[in-house]
This record gives sequence, structure tokens and C-alpha cells, in this order.
Amino acid sequence: MPPVILLMGDHGPASMFNWDLNTPSCLWERTSNLYAILLPEQLNSEIVYPSMTPVNTFRVIFNTYFGTDLPYLEDKSYLMTWQQPNLKVDITNRRESHEGCVSIED
Repeated sequence: MPPVILLMGDHGPASMFNWDLNTPSCLWERTSNLYAILLPEQLNSEIVYPSMTPVNTFRVIFNTYFGTDLPYLEDKSYLMTWQQPNLKVDITNRRESHEGCVSIED
């Protein structure tokens, strides 16, 4: 069987991101991480679904290729900081927001 190839980062650069948990902005940049998967047998379009987040990546791979029956977790995105590790803000519905992103035009 051909190999499973997976490249993924943990988060985007956050060069324009506002870290205030009450009013975060430029969430799109922070949640835009490297996420590339190549699966054998052209199954990418059948098992990798559009809303899938990294939390389910290994579950999908293990269930499909190694016969496990791991339940899927909710595909959600949370914002947390080192200063408040017990506080997490659900940003699932806002992760694509470009609000607060500043672009520099030439």
C-alpha cells in the first residue's frame, strides 16, 4: 500500500492577530495553518470532509487504514493564551473572519 503523507502545523503566524480574548481579530490568519494530506487509493475526497479540523485527522486515518473505531470529535476551533490556560473561547463560527486584518498595499 502507498504511504500516508501528512504535513500539518499547529497555527498560523499571527502577525496581525489581536490576542485580546474579549475582542480577538484577524482570526483567519491565526487559524490558517499548514494542513496537507495525501492518502492512498484516491480516498481523499471520500474520507476527508470540508469542515474537518486537525483534531480528527489521525482518527480518520487510523479508522480507514488501521481498522480502529475511534469516535470523531467535534470539529471546533478554540482560542487560548498562555496567560489564561484554563480559559478557552470557541471561535468556530468566526475562524474565517478577516476582521481586524491589516493589509499593506504597495
